[in-house]
Amino acid sequence: RHVKDYFYNYRTFAKQRWYGKTLLEAFVKEFQAYDEEYYKNAIADGRILVNKKKVEPSYIVKNGDNIEHSALRKEPPVYNVTIPIVERSDEIVVIDKPPSIPVHQCGSYFYNTILSIMQHEQGFKEVYALHRLDRLTSGLLMLTTNEEQSVKFHQAIKDSQVEKMYMARVHGNFPYDEINWEKPTYCVSHKLGKYDVAETPEQLAKSKETITRFKKVWYDAHSDTSLLECYPKTGRTHQIRVHLKSLKCSIVNDIPYGGKFIGNHLMKYQTQGKVIPEKKDEETKDDVKPPTKRVKLEEDPEESIEKVDFEEGSEETSNYFVKEIWLHSFRYRFLDKVYQSNPPYWVEKCPELFQKLSLIHISEPTRLLSISYAVFCLKKK
Repeated sequence: RHVKDYFYNYRTFAKQRWYGKTLLEAFVKEFQAYDEEYYKNAIADGRILVNKKKVEPSYIVKNGDNIEHSALRKEPPVYNVTIPIVERSDEIVVIDKPPSIPVHQCGSYFYNTILSIMQHEQGFKEVYALHRLDRLTSGLLMLTTNEEQSVKFHQAIKDSQVEKMYMARVHGNFPYDEINWEKPTYCVSHKLGKYDVAETPEQLAKSKETITRFKKVWYDAHSDTSLLECYPKTGRTHQIRVHLKSLKCSIVNDIPYGGKFIGNHLMKYQTQGKVIPEKKDEETKDDVKPPTKRVKLEEDPEESIEKVDFEEGSEETSNYFVKEIWLHSFRYRFLDKVYQSNPPYWVEKCPELFQKLSLIHISEPTRLLSISYAVFCLKKK
């Protein structure tokens, strides 16, 4: 699922940490999507304005400055599929979230998000997420058409009236049949979105209580992996992923938290009968170049979203992958109601699965290349 390139105006008031710095220095240090040369040119061309006026790169940022940056936005592609609705009532919409799609607008993603897709493609005028799932995680996601429901949902969490169960496939033979893992976690880097278990006094001072119950379903000696049920008792960011790393049983494909890349399920596209895996999804600004023309933001948002049918032999039809980790939101209990998704394809032991995933259905010789920070692709020799 590709979005046409479009121009977007980023607006913000100056942060206190920028005060006294030059405009160029503030941008180079704070926003690392572009290099210093880009920001110099953007300021000189008037694509970066302060209080609606063109300034020099040497301008000193002050309290109250309104800073605006007009930039061409290139959204990474995501898995192109109609989002399955598990259950729908007057105010609650429960979906089965595919991997690779973020829930909210974040980073490089604006239209390629669950909420945007639900609005533009499934006809919801207003839709809100009651909770969140990591972009690479699949499974049950609860949405609402009434913002007040989120207040009720979070109060139910505080009153222990919400129970969540995830499924995870991890490396190694999980050492416990069942365990409550109580290890506080803290944010290592907001910019990188990285968390870890707190151990030192300095880390503990920044940490929050984090509790997860794990239950082993089975161990598969052939692949040296275990299937777990995971019950997070607290709602910390990356909680399950961090705790499993600390137990030395990282989730399959979860490279940032110690997992090994085994492979991802190849997705089928209707392209002249060929099976085409989804394109690699890089994190940096220059790596994703959707094969579509540019449109301006003020055009109809629905017109700037496009499902691409690739032509045989084009550059876009080669080596496409879905980014996912083997963590799946399987069941939620909210008040007296239980919601459950379909299990993911990787819950079966299936000895052939690990042999097939890395290189299946690729007719030409290939080699697997690892690219920094959990980005992988296949390239022809």
